[in-house]
Amino acid sequence: MPYHAAEQTTELGIERQCRYCGEFWPLDFFERSPRCKYGRTLECNACRKERRTAPVVEATRRKRARSAACSSRKADRSRTTEQRASG
Repeated sequence: MPYHAAEQTTELGIERQCRYCGEFWPLDFFERSPRCKYGRTLECNACRKERRTAPVVEATRRKRARSAACSSRKADRSRTTEQRASG
């Protein structure tokens, strides 16, 4: 079922409801899109930014965790090699 954004008219002009946060914002708070009603997207700029950056932040966190685990394994291997050489 397609989502239909709710609109309301206030002293600021036409406001649209964001499909994610549910808040009403002036049309200026929505990205331009010729395919949508009023030429604006259905999600506000803040929600759009949050949805686009969340996967990047998660990927960076996983990459750092892998890197730390790899560094830890390398350190363990070098300690084992040193122990064999001295023992």
